[in-house]
Amino acid sequence: MKTCSYCKDTAFEDMEVCYGCLHPFEKRLELLPMLEDEQGDTVCLNVELVGVFAYKIHLLKTEGALLTVGRSAKNAIVIPQEDVADHHLDIFFSRDSLWAECRGQHRAQIDGLALIGSHILEKGCRLTVGAAVITVV
Repeated sequence: MKTCSYCKDTAFEDMEVCYGCLHPFEKRLELLPMLEDEQGDTVCLNVELVGVFAYKIHLLKTEGALLTVGRSAKNAIVIPQEDVADHHLDIFFSRDSLWAECRGQHRAQIDGLALIGSHILEKGCRLTVGAAVITVV
């Protein structure tokens, strides 16, 4: 048996997803390594899920690079909360800038203000989606 890092429910060792909160066990392990980027080819995002854990994700600075955020296990950043849509937010690289675009009915916040449509993210920006805070480093 193993324990879910989100909801602390127990699951069988061979389960890929926690049935208590739909947290993808393997996906978290893929995202945990702290990567170093000496060439500046990526932008780094710190992801904090309140009271649970934190990790870093590096997104390539190439046109079309995309991270999805939402409740579904298909997202790169999974937030298992009912007030978060299955596909809530996109973080993507376009026109030499990092952008965020809200997709869900429930809005996200950027630096405490409602995120409506697309918005450029600069170093130090804090996106809040449910209990998650995503900071551009």
